[in-house]
Amino acid sequence: MANFSELRTRFMLMIALAIAAACSTTSLHAADGAEPARLSLTGRGEAHATPDIATITIGVVTQGANARDAAQANNRAMNEAVNSLKAGGIEARDLQTSNYTIQPLYTSDPNRSTTPRIASYRATNTLIVQIRDLTKVGDLLERAVSLGANTVSGPNFSLADPEMKRNEARKAAMADALARARLYAEGLGFRLGRVLMVREGETFARARPLSAEVRAAASPAPPPIEAGESTISANVSVDWEILPPQ
Repeated sequence: MANFSELRTRFMLMIALAIAAACSTTSLHAADGAEPARLSLTGRGEAHATPDIATITIGVVTQGANARDAAQANNRAMNEAVNSLKAGGIEARDLQTSNYTIQPLYTSDPNRSTTPRIASYRATNTLIVQIRDLTKVGDLLERAVSLGANTVSGPNFSLADPEMKRNEARKAAMADALARARLYAEGLGFRLGRVLMVREGETFARARPLSAEVRAAASPAPPPIEAGESTISANVSVDWEILPPQ
């Protein structure tokens, strides 16, 4: 029968073996989980398209001795403008009121010796109009101004369904990133391994800016309008695993 000293020795040996096994397992996991060497690059791509939708903002500003007079004059003018736009082919779904206000206008006293009083009222009604037939933009602008609108801004051009062009830009961005990665791999003497991460940046569209503001009577002829070209850009960041040459 083993004495107390032998039992204690065996017990300590078992503890030492358990600690050694634990340390060995931990080291193995750390080696397996080591971060691979990587190459990180950003690719950029573009797609071009002709805009197929235009947005204009028309407004009616009127003034009256009281709020009722200002509002009634405004309503008449805006109704005439809206009816003219609808007669020109604009559907109700493409008309949206963005702002309607009635506010007092006060007398001004340079010496500030008297209390300001209300002199008149101003009514403002602003309408956002989407135009799906770009050949009608100039005519519709002229219609709106000639029949009541006295402020006009736009047009702003865009694509009704830009997703297909966004995907073209994304593909171009990926191709750009891959071409650059292969160039670096060839120049520095390594191989590209797995794709470790892909991060998409913001995709955005830009068009040739065109803006006009009308505050006077309608011109004799519709204004010339050119839609130009829209450019949709995409950015993508890709991380590749770096492998040694074969």
